[in-house]
Amino acid sequence: MTTAKSLILIAHEGMENQLVKLVKANRPIFESYRLLSTKETGALIEKELGLEVSALHSISQGAEVHLCGLICTTGVIRAVFFLRDPLATG
Repeated sequence: MTTAKSLILIAHEGMENQLVKLVKANRPIFESYRLLSTKETGALIEKELGLEVSALHSISQGAEVHLCGLICTTGVIRAVFFLRDPLATG
């Protein structure tokens, strides 16, 4: 069995700053994992916190589908942090 070494970080539009706050408040935990995210959210976390994030495609390019594939097929994802806007449609 593979040890899970990565975390996925996803945020709906408008929720990115809340995700940055979550990561900042729990930085020691997040620093001990490889971070994966969408292009936009990953860039914001890198800019605001200086943490390295492996950013995949933009949401518009199917990043969420790629991230879900990683969860299902690799066995290296420890957790997914998805900050959802409860007022968003879709």
